[in-house]
Formats: sequence, structure tokens, C-alpha cells
Amino acid sequence: MSCIHYKFKSNLDYSTLTFDGLHITLGDLKKLIIQKQKLGKSPDFDLQVTNAQTKEVYKSDDELIPKNASVIVSRAPLGAPSKALGTASEASASPSQGEASASVANRISFEQLSQTPDLVNASASEDDKIRAMIVQSTQDYDQSNYVKSKYPTGRPHAGYVCHKCGQPGHFVATCPNKGLENDMPRIKRSTGIPQSFVKVVDNPNMPGAMVTNDGHFVVPLIDA
Repeated sequence: MSCIHYKFKSNLDYSTLTFDGLHITLGDLKKLIIQKQKLGKSPDFDLQVTNAQTKEVYKSDDELIPKNASVIVSRAPLGAPSKALGTASEASASPSQGEASASVANRISFEQLSQTPDLVNASASEDDKIRAMIVQSTQDYDQSNYVKSKYPTGRPHAGYVCHKCGQPGHFVATCPNKGLENDMPRIKRSTGIPQSFVKVVDNPNMPGAMVTNDGHFVVPLIDA
């Protein structure tokens, strides 16, 4: 009675299988290991057997393994591509990779692409074209196109009164009477004076006239 010593890579100790004869084929050894380890009747993996001393990998199921040999067993997925097949696939893929490299070399930069009006026929990837389209669609709203001013523009909120001319509807910076301030009487605001102490008037030239937050002219009751 002959024997073979085997172990899986994850195990520390060897197990023993017995058989008749001086040699055992690789196929029969795999079957005995699957039966002893209870790996299933139709496993979805293959066993890779390597000689523990010579590191030789047994490939053919008809290959003979001598008795008393020590082997290391590992699981391998069924249909795993060999190195030769991998090399062939890499060789067949090399032309397409060369074409891809040439295509990449001919592509324009993203900065140039963002300034190109015809993105459909531009030499660039689809992702870069989409990014360039987004950039072009938002160029009008770029901060570089904003008019920077330290003064507010547009129409002021309700209740705002120009303190130069006393009229609502515009900011001080855009006052239509700008430059005529010296010829116009300066109107004070009625800030801090209770409404019961003032009287609404129509003539801003009355003595003591002031302007309220809502744009009305008032004078103190004493002056009235």
C-alpha cells in the first residue's frame, strides 16, 4: 500500500492518502482529495497540485505522481485563463491600444475645447465635450463678467429716501441731482423723534422740515 502526503496552502500539517501501486495519476489524486475533504460531487473549482520539494506544478490529469511524494494543493476557479492565453490576448489588443494612444495624442486641450463653438466635430472625448458645453453655457454668469461697484445699483427698497435730494426711487450714488448738492437745502431725517411730536407737510422748504423713513416730509409741532 502506497501513500501521498498533501496539504492545502492554508494548513500547517500534511494529510495522507493511500493507493495501490507505485504511482498515482493527477486526476485520481484530485478525486481522492475531493472525496476525503468532502468538497462536493461537482465542485465549481479545480485543484492545482504542486510538488512540495521541487515546486513543480502538475498540469495534465494523466501525469504520474510517485508514492511518498509531498504535494501542496490550492483551489483554482474553473476556466481560469492561462498565462499563454493572457499573452495572446494582450498581443491582439496592442493594435487597438496603439490606435487609442494616437487618438489621445490628437485630442485638443480642455481649455481650447471650451472655446470651440463646434463641439460635435471636435477631437475630444464625450466627457470632455459635455464639460466644455457646461462651461460655455455658464460663461455669461461668470464672476469675471460682473460689474464691481462699491455703491448699490438698481431700484432701492420701499422707504429708502435719498439724503441728498430727499426723494425716493433711487440710491444716493445715482441721484439725478448729483452735483447740485450745494444749491439744494440739505434735509435732515426724523430719526429718533416720536410721530406724535411731528406733523406731515407737503412743502420740504418749510423751516425745520425733515424726511421720514417712508419718504414723507414732517416738521416739529413747535415749528408747525
